[in-house]
Amino acid sequence: SASRDAAQQEDREGVERRMALYTFRSGEAALMVLSVLARASPRTQERVLTVLMSALERNPTNGEVVSRSEGVPVLLGMLNRCPDVLKVTYVRTLASVGKYSVTPEEVRLLFELAMPRAADAEDRTDDDSAAHDEDALRLQMMSVIGMISERVTPPAFFYFDGRFSFIRFPVDKFPAPKVGYTVSCWIYVTTFVGDEIPFLRWSSSSGHPSMELYFQRIGAEGDADRCLSV
Repeated sequence: SASRDAAQQEDREGVERRMALYTFRSGEAALMVLSVLARASPRTQERVLTVLMSALERNPTNGEVVSRSEGVPVLLGMLNRCPDVLKVTYVRTLASVGKYSVTPEEVRLLFELAMPRAADAEDRTDDDSAAHDEDALRLQMMSVIGMISERVTPPAFFYFDGRFSFIRFPVDKFPAPKVGYTVSCWIYVTTFVGDEIPFLRWSSSSGHPSMELYFQRIGAEGDADRCLSV
């Protein structure tokens, strides 16, 4: 059973790596997945949402597409109707969308759902099941707000999806090698798609590379560790 669990874990990680290269073609395509998902079994919903979260977190383009297509209000509606066993998964998916981008109106809606209403507090009883459901919803909204607030990525960045994407800029008067160079940047790697991944390259006017920094695989095959090489 241990070997079977290890194989299943490896399969899940393989799916996540492939999803890192998957991009929604449009907002309609993303919303279609969610609309069809609501009719599936709880187990299927959980598995699809797990893969969807990986696609959102590993590929910022997907986060942009879903957030611009009112993904937060759509997921809020699905959260209200989903089985209890899926509440946590939907909350995490909702937070994944909100971490990329959330509008002031969506933030206001989250806080309105998270704040108790005075009229409800006066009329509720200890055995009021509807009131308990509202309490659970408020806790879920507070959880979403907390996870969105934990975002640590910068507000603007370049995203490279591994498909021959790069930034090229010319330097008219490049400093002499004896002066030295300093490169300062913030980099976040979601996945490596090869043994050697170029990071920074100096090239001549003819395009011939003179120096290159790249991430090189270390260790055995399948090892995800990399070192920065020249």
